[in-house]
Amino acid sequence: MNTILDYIEWRGDLSFASNQLNEVDSLIFCQLSYIDFSSIISESFDKAITLKEAALIFENSADFEQRKKASETMGVDNFPFLKKASESTRFGNVNISGFCASTDIIIEKQFAAITFGYEKNKAFVAFRGTDRTLIGWKENFNMAFMSPVPAQKEAVSYVEKCANKDKKRKLIIGGHSKGGNLAIYSAVFCNPKYQKQISTVYNFDGPGFEQNMLNSAEFNRMMPKLTTYLPESSVVGILFNHREKCIEIKSSKTIGILQHDPFTWFVKAQSFIKAERLTNDSKFIDLTIKDWLEKVNKNQREIFIDTLFDVLSATEAKTISDLSENWLKKSSAIIKALTRIDPETRNSVLKIFKMLLMSAKQNMTLFNDFSDFFNKTNTDR
Repeated sequence: MNTILDYIEWRGDLSFASNQLNEVDSLIFCQLSYIDFSSIISESFDKAITLKEAALIFENSADFEQRKKASETMGVDNFPFLKKASESTRFGNVNISGFCASTDIIIEKQFAAITFGYEKNKAFVAFRGTDRTLIGWKENFNMAFMSPVPAQKEAVSYVEKCANKDKKRKLIIGGHSKGGNLAIYSAVFCNPKYQKQISTVYNFDGPGFEQNMLNSAEFNRMMPKLTTYLPESSVVGILFNHREKCIEIKSSKTIGILQHDPFTWFVKAQSFIKAERLTNDSKFIDLTIKDWLEKVNKNQREIFIDTLFDVLSATEAKTISDLSENWLKKSSAIIKALTRIDPETRNSVLKIFKMLLMSAKQNMTLFNDFSDFFNKTNTDR
């Protein structure tokens, strides 16, 4: 089966003028948003350079190894992907501008966005998903009790600035993981005068939203333009709720969380290979998390998440990768941090954790019963 890397080889010689942008191109732009273009691409929408030029600067930068490490997604090196895309006619000649990346520990925000001008008066706004930082992951979890989170507010501001810069330019907005959530949020809540410039919004395996947001007039107005893509064993994208069109796609990986990696998604011609439905594993996780969230109020969620990340921060880890290094020492720091939590908070966190385990146990029974019924039905045939 083929992936986005193969797609670049197939269609890399075709310009966007001769062959219009499609869903696979959109995922490629979103994946490129993970590249550390700081000091390479201007924050201004007036100063654009081509992807080919940006890739050369990236490769020859004095801090190349550091940039390459910072550009990884799920531990995968993105530089070969950048190089392949930049050397193609289709992507190498795309003009890129408006690169913005910021992380704020105080307000718990991790945000990055970039704009690809792929044709005259047409641009793709790509929001980066969660990076390796603990703050980035903390902001993701904060969505369980906070709306909007800081990155969602900044995404709205970014889209408005981009649209206002050229009112004749048509925009497609997208993102992978949290970036997909930001893409939808920014399109739904940006000033209505800019929404007419937005033709399509792509959410690639990004979390959904609380039901009250999905029922809002703002969401209803933009819903026809929204599409979410989920690998068939999705773990991240099924979090919270979706009302927009959702399309399930095939992946080369069998373990759910590994399917979150866009390099594992199967491609045929100009589209993804579609799956019939989400797997039972994905549905199990979906039901368990939703059931747990219904039982735990927002204040309890906040206490649980804040305590969890306070404990992880006690290891002095700044990134997810840091947590895996010298695990014995990290475990010791975690145990010490747990003992310092006041008894009331500790008991509350343990109670909430037990509720999560109970929800999982109940839903496992449900799926075991379903499997037994399914197997019996097949045997009877």
